[in-house]
Amino acid sequence: MSRQRLTVNLQKAWLVLVLVLLYVPMASVVLASLSDTRYMQFPHKEWTVASYSQALSSYTTTTLHLTSLQIALVVVILAVLIATCGALAFARYDWR
Repeated sequence: MSRQRLTVNLQKAWLVLVLVLLYVPMASVVLASLSDTRYMQFPHKEWTVASYSQALSSYTTTTLHLTSLQIALVVVILAVLIATCGALAFARYDWR
């Protein structure tokens, strides 16, 4: 096996390892949230989305989501304005 092929294979293995270490914990949290018990058990006896429906029907959670969306909208507008000004400055600058 050539050195270049070995390097490519090691990079692919490293990528797979990093992705597994990133996504396995997230998948376990999602699976735990779909369980009807307080603590995670394997295998699940019953699957439910009751925790999601309870969270989405809560007034406090709804208020928090709306506040987050309002803040995100303001930030997006400001970012677009700043980026547009920067793009115009770069476009008009004489690069010679």
